[in-house]
Order: sequence, then C-alpha cells, then structure tokens
Amino acid sequence: MSLSMSLVRAVLARRPKTLTSVESAQKRVAEREGPAEVSRRLRSTCDVTTETVGGFPVITLTPRTQGSGTELVYLHGGAYVGAIIPAHWAFLGKVVARTGATVTVPLYGLAPEHTVDDAFAFVPPVLEAVRQRAAGRPVYLGGDSAGGGLSVSLALHGQQVDGLVLIAPWLDPSASNPVAPGLVEVDPMLDIPGAAWAGRQWAGPREVTDPRVSPIFADPAGLPRTLVLQGGHDVLLADTLKFCERALDAGVDLSFRVEPSGFHVYPAATFTPEARRAVRLIAEFMRG
Repeated sequence: MSLSMSLVRAVLARRPKTLTSVESAQKRVAEREGPAEVSRRLRSTCDVTTETVGGFPVITLTPRTQGSGTELVYLHGGAYVGAIIPAHWAFLGKVVARTGATVTVPLYGLAPEHTVDDAFAFVPPVLEAVRQRAAGRPVYLGGDSAGGGLSVSLALHGQQVDGLVLIAPWLDPSASNPVAPGLVEVDPMLDIPGAAWAGRQWAGPREVTDPRVSPIFADPAGLPRTLVLQGGHDVLLADTLKFCERALDAGVDLSFRVEPSGFHVYPAATFTPEARRAVRLIAEFMRG
C-alpha cells in the first residue's frame, strides 16, 4: 500500500460509514444535494456540453487536444441514491487525459423517486446517439459501483458496445451473498443494511433479484470484452469475484485486477499510485 493510499484510508476510517442502516440511507436521501458541477480544471482541458434527454441531463466531455475518437459512456456510482460527486469528475478528467476519449455522462434519475426501469428507458437512447456520433469508432460503457452494475445490466439486455469498464461494480443489490458480511470489517466506507434498502428502492415494482436490478443473477454469456478493477478492502469484492468466475466460465473476454489495499472505488483517489495504475489499465484496455 502506498503512503498516499494509506493516508486516504486513514481519513476514511475516521468518518462514519455510509449505509450502515436503513435510517442512515434514508437520511442520505433526505439530505442529498444536486449533482456536482464539472470542475473548472476539467473545463480548461475539455469542451463541456450539456443536453437533456428524456428529462435528464447528459454531460459530454470532449478533449480539446489529442482526442482519440474513442467514446466512453460513464454511469456514476452512489448506491442509486447519490448524485455524481467531485471525485467522479476528477477521475474522469484523468481518464480523458490518458485515453483521449470523449466521455458522455448520463445523469440518470435516482431512487427512490426513480427506478431501474427509468434508467433502462433513458440510457439506451444516449448510447445510440453516441454510437451514431462514433461512426464505427470504438464505444465503451462503464461505471463505478452502482453505475458499474447498471452497465452490466444494460449490456446483458441488448446494448451493444465494444467493451465494459467496471470499477467496483455493484452486482447484487439484493445483498444475498453470505460471504459479503465478512468484508465489512476491512471496508472503511460501506456497510450492507442501508445498501440493501437502496437496492430495494431501485428495483421499484421488480424483485430485487431481477437480473436488471442484480445482474449477478444473469447469465453473463455474451458480454463484450470486460475490464474489472476492484479493491481488496471493499465489501463488494465477494460479488465481483463470483461474477468474474462465472463470466470467465461463460467464455467472456475478461481482465480482472484486485488492488490488495484498495477501498471502494479506489481509482477516484486520483493522486495515489494505485489510482494512476488503474487509469493506465483502463487506457490499455480501451486501446484494445
């Protein structure tokens, strides 16, 4: 573990965990603020455009120099109840700088006001517009945590992309894996009860075990090339390992890295060597 990573972990460990209970999750919803603005630093290197699709904002970051023509549609995490935060924009800035990709960020509706069905109505038209703009160039879909899980669900239900970039994907909002509770002690950020409540809100009228909600229950056969980056000190590790094993058995072209000391979505700590390594792996993957 690098010194900078250990310092971040120490800071996180001093803060109360999120989603420790249903009440804490409900409080998070009640107190949540709107989506974080794109940073001034990112605006200095990218052309930033915002449009509305189906009533939801879609923000596109286009590098002003050294664009590669590759496209990435990125879905942010937050347990489906949290808006995009500054750390997401900082991480995406590093991805743009390293890959030259144009990054499109659909700000999907959050639970409990919105559900997975709303996301399935909103994101596919955004993807189709990106595919048309790409005109045959590579289009990737990815996200962190909840956004990673939603990316898998979309790819399993007909959305054609050249690859998936998944960072600590939340694959089982049903919280049914008996191994996961054993990881709570080493995870400085997350807990299970509040996350399970958020997952139920995201499911709406569906069962939380529905593959659109919890893609861990879907057959992974047919997924495109996939990169998974996961922290070893993350309560979601157990589900990620299970998913990767099943995907490899199904013949998916999957690359998987566990950062032993990594906490949940560790690449968002962009100043750490571990995060820089993660961005390098993403760039290598997107170059094919």
